[in-house]
Amino acid sequence: MKFALPARVTAGLAALRRQKGPTTPPPEGMARASASPASQKSASALAAVPALTASWQEWTGLALRHWRRLKRAHAARTASERRLLVLGAVAIAWFISDTLLIGPSYASFKQTSARYNKVRSELNSKRAENQRVSNDIQAMTAQLKDEVEAVRQRVAGQKKDIDSFQSGLVPAREMRQVLQGLLARTDGVRLVSMKTLSPEDTAKLTPGVQDVPGMYRHGLDVRVTGGFNDLYEWLASIERLPRRLLWSGLRLELDEEQRLFLSVRVITLSPDAVPLEISAP
Repeated sequence: MKFALPARVTAGLAALRRQKGPTTPPPEGMARASASPASQKSASALAAVPALTASWQEWTGLALRHWRRLKRAHAARTASERRLLVLGAVAIAWFISDTLLIGPSYASFKQTSARYNKVRSELNSKRAENQRVSNDIQAMTAQLKDEVEAVRQRVAGQKKDIDSFQSGLVPAREMRQVLQGLLARTDGVRLVSMKTLSPEDTAKLTPGVQDVPGMYRHGLDVRVTGGFNDLYEWLASIERLPRRLLWSGLRLELDEEQRLFLSVRVITLSPDAVPLEISAP
């Protein structure tokens, strides 16, 4: 069914087109008497408003008549036909809304949901990885703390052992005075020579009873002369000292004049690495 515009509407639109089109200039003699072109256009537009209003009312009336005609035609149909028409209209409306609104919106929602799930899965993986790394760091930190504490306790124990061991030895700088005191208290024993040896790091020596980490071994080569019993008593006095002196390299010699000489290396341990310049003729 075609709808045609009323004749009045068509005439009003044609009048507006003529007013907007090119106009011929007025004669030279009438230029002063005529009004301006803008005023003429405004007056023509105001004159066309009633015609347009009447045309609009006529067109709306025609549309209402067509609507009533369709309504009567729909009411004249049977109930089943009306239901089919309603269902068809609903189906068409649903198809149009699904094609233009629901379908694209749902597709966009699915894409957004897929991206969200992917990002969320990656985020959960990163969180799990960070938690695993954090747990590993905590475990390593605890292990390192235990190892550091064990090393600290071991060092403290070694220091205690060194202090205890050193407290039972004669200090290196007191070795000569101690030996000379023993010689003075032992009759029949005379000092022949006393020579200082260079200090040796016990960590570089062959492991032994006297080798303690962080200590240096200081030694004196002592040569004395006297009778056998006197020399024996002098060695025994060294062993009876409250603070020990270690000795090694014991050697007895007899010269041509039947004099007995005893050569012995007396040793002590000290944390001091400076050599002791002690010598006696």
